[in-house]
Amino acid sequence: MPAPRGQNGNDFRVGQMVVFPAHGLGKITGRRSEIVAGHKLDMLSIEFFDPKMTLLVPVNKITSCGIRATSTADTMKAALEKLKSPPKVGRGPWLKRARVLEAKVNSGNPIEVAEVIRDLRPKSEDQERSYAEKVIYERALERLTRELAAVEKIDRATASKKVEKLLKVA
Repeated sequence: MPAPRGQNGNDFRVGQMVVFPAHGLGKITGRRSEIVAGHKLDMLSIEFFDPKMTLLVPVNKITSCGIRATSTADTMKAALEKLKSPPKVGRGPWLKRARVLEAKVNSGNPIEVAEVIRDLRPKSEDQERSYAEKVIYERALERLTRELAAVEKIDRATASKKVEKLLKVA
């Protein structure tokens, strides 16, 4: 999900939560200037929680990196509704499906992330799934619950319980 039209690095402020599609939810912890190859670049420092890391992103590259503010309440509601819909059965070779699922998780779009959760959720407690399916499912679940917690201003455990409850209803 690209940054909203008109949003650039100057629209973000220190302390704001943002989503970097390839890394998930992060917090802007600072702004500074760096000299790189003889050019002065304004940078945003973004701290991510899982994995614990900090990235410096040039302000003029924010839009092209896909960094965006957290979703609106309406977008998050649509993502949660997607969890209740019937899963789509994957067809074709697993490697191709895995690439598509990974791309959805890394898109940063909460609706696409919810689709991955919906499609990979175990049908029963004792259902056997491959290691790769578990990893993709857990990463998608982590991304969605972190953003849900940020959007609804609740703790991650509460957001996780909310998602689990929706998955049991479906």
